[in-house]
Amino acid sequence: LQVRVSRIISVQQTQTEAELKCQSSCSPAGRLSYVWFRNGQKNTTQQTSAYTDYFNPGDIISCAFSGYEDYRSPSVYPLKLPSVSVSPSGEIVEGSSVTLTCCTHANPAAKNTLYKGNQILPLTPEGIYNFASISSEDRGIYDCKTEDQLSVSLFIDVQYAPKIPSVSVSPSGELVESSSVTLTCSSDANPAANYTWYKEDDDSAKASGQNFIITDFRPEHSGSYYCEAQNTRGRRSSTSHHLTVVTGKSIIIQNIIRLTLVVLMLIPLLLVNLWMSKKKPWRSTAESNELMETMEMQSNHKQDSADGNRK
Repeated sequence: LQVRVSRIISVQQTQTEAELKCQSSCSPAGRLSYVWFRNGQKNTTQQTSAYTDYFNPGDIISCAFSGYEDYRSPSVYPLKLPSVSVSPSGEIVEGSSVTLTCCTHANPAAKNTLYKGNQILPLTPEGIYNFASISSEDRGIYDCKTEDQLSVSLFIDVQYAPKIPSVSVSPSGELVESSSVTLTCSSDANPAANYTWYKEDDDSAKASGQNFIITDFRPEHSGSYYCEAQNTRGRRSSTSHHLTVVTGKSIIIQNIIRLTLVVLMLIPLLLVNLWMSKKKPWRSTAESNELMETMEMQSNHKQDSADGNRK
């Protein structure tokens, strides 16, 4: 005799509804009835070869033919939850070697599958998955599942130094004198990074925190700024971001320059237009003179013809 899981009906958080089968390679003569034992206790309501119920992961099940209770099947725990563990224990640092073990101490032995999201990770026959050099992308939840869809989860937290920070400025564009400007530093880090702000050619820190706010921006604030992100695993600096203040005089000068450029662009157009307007009357006068000369020549020619006829 042996107990097998014939089908899983539903899987809940603490229990699994399943159908178990009591199978035998040989059977006593006559009509058979069965006896089921759950955690050593006889179940008087189940007398067929199939046993359907809600089972806990730690339940131990066996069966026997009625009247032959002393000849039970081997006790099994077919719906035991799998286990997943990580080695080494403690903090996991990017670049280190890490081993995940996904297994089930069930009888009969269960086939296990390791998932990260929808991705299946290949296990060795011993149920081991190895990270030769774990990275920040490996951080996340891993599920160890049996073929009966019983599963346990493990969160792997990978610590790593800050990535290169990025700096954003608000408002963007020209910074007018006496206006307010906010610089924001962002970096991917685990554990979360602390931020410090510096101005180039000045070793002293200007501010700490993710945001650096200058409420009254003046010419002396102009320059290149950068931030530094630091946690227990390391530190990284951003590239420099240059800020320039535009004063009231500068705005006036810029407007004058712009106006001058517009005027200089318009002057050639005005000159061309003036030249074209002067050229039109000259053409009209020349054409009129040419017409008058033609008419005079025709008149003289007629006069000469008349004089010849008289002679």
